Amino acid sequence: AWLKRSNFEYSNPDKTTSTIMAYQISSVDTVIAEEWNSLYPKVEKVDVSAKVNHADYFFVHTNQFLSTKIVTALEPQAMYGLASYQEFRYLLENEVFPILRLE
Repeated sequence: AWLKRSNFEYSNPDKTTSTIMAYQISSVDTVIAEEWNSLYPKVEKVDVSAKVNHADYFFVHTNQFLSTKIVTALEPQAMYGLASYQEFRYLLENEVFPILRLE
């Protein structure tokens, strides 16, 4: 719904030759930045290429208008990323951040 409302280009991915990385969350701290309490997850990137079912994900193109907004919103440690907002805090509840990255 967020992707559609924001008019971002996305598609169902086919098999990719890129490495698929996930952010493994080791802990989540609270930091104060610009007088705003924000969650800051400590993460490590791990290769999950062999484990991903492509049908479970959308491919969000970053070569489009607002690409900076896309990257900022989807990165787990971004100050203004989705995970920093109350309604998206569930993204930090598991051991692996549910948004993957192609490299």
